Amino acid sequence: DALKAIATTLKVPQMKEVSHKVEALQEQLRQLQKENAELKEKAAAAASGEVFKNVQEANGHSFIASQVSVSDAGALRTFADTWKQKDYSDVLVLVAAIGEKVNVLVASKTKDIHAGNLIKELAPIVNGRGGGKPDMAMAGGSNQAAIQELLAAVPEKFRDFFQCHIPLMSGSVFWRRPFFWTGSGCFRQLWLWLQEPVSWFRALSQWYNLPPR
Repeated sequence: DALKAIATTLKVPQMKEVSHKVEALQEQLRQLQKENAELKEKAAAAASGEVFKNVQEANGHSFIASQVSVSDAGALRTFADTWKQKDYSDVLVLVAAIGEKVNVLVASKTKDIHAGNLIKELAPIVNGRGGGKPDMAMAGGSNQAAIQELLAAVPEKFRDFFQCHIPLMSGSVFWRRPFFWTGSGCFRQLWLWLQEPVSWFRALSQWYNLPPR
């Protein structure tokens, strides 16, 4: 009975043709999804021209912080992919109100700024949380009223980052190298840092291989 109902819904005269009809519909769906993705890419590319013009600078690093209108979080990643292709800025911060939620994306081209740790500092501003890799991270939140506050906080986080250093000593020479990121003081960053043993082990190795300043 169920199969007959499906055949009727699909307007298939014979039961044996149901599977072929389903396969044809699946292929049609895949094609529509592909076309939809292409349209999103074109829309993001068209809008990125204006978004990427607003380049700011803090502590010697350039960044773009902007609110964009998109239909889903995937469109934010499309923006980031477009941004990566050219030398627009060192860091990209995008925020979008989607439905009743807030989506945040941070992308970084510089080793000085860890996108995952930066977004951990920004997301709470919109009552959210998130994380990610050094080059790209995403977060979700619920307070759309705080979007502009989040964008305004980006240069402040840059300044905090370059004010927090860790002293290392080799012989009689002290080296000062920056942490991955700090937004609420060095103790906050030390806590984040110690939760990533692979990262801090790699960082210590890099620091000791660098010539003293």
